[in-house]
Amino acid sequence: GICSDTGFFRNENVTTRTLDAVRGLLAYSVELSQIVNIMENSRKICQLQLLALGINRMKDMGNGLFVTDFPYQEWSKLSDKITDIWSSGIFYQVKSLHKCELGIYFMEKEPGEVLVEFRCKNIDCSIIAVAFGGGGHARASGCTMRISMEEAVTVVCRKAQEELVKQKAGDNG
Repeated sequence: GICSDTGFFRNENVTTRTLDAVRGLLAYSVELSQIVNIMENSRKICQLQLLALGINRMKDMGNGLFVTDFPYQEWSKLSDKITDIWSSGIFYQVKSLHKCELGIYFMEKEPGEVLVEFRCKNIDCSIIAVAFGGGGHARASGCTMRISMEEAVTVVCRKAQEELVKQKAGDNG
């Protein structure tokens, strides 16, 4: 949990408390390098194929917004588990883009049901998720929508662009 929730110590949520917890684990002879190796070097081929799918479908929507989508008919050819999209590493790849402020990931669980995940750098993306009945925290949040993939992309991107403008201007209220 510490490794994944901190993005392997890349995210801003790494604090002295985090490192103290790791220090405590190391005192019990936990092999941190083995944990990292298992998490980072044990991907299935379908996870890399899903990563490639997400990268190939990525779009720059302007204003620091990048989106990618995983239509059911495409991702389900590669895996029988939607969770393989999460473990593909796509969230970190999009967020690592130089001009990316907000990455949005649309995953069609089945036709008519879309899981939406938000990852951001310097804004509060939970505001967008909450607007669509979801939740989370400032840097990572999500929601589920019972509409078509196309509708989800349209309405969420519109709201995200509004929120990006608003938060970049310093108006969070």
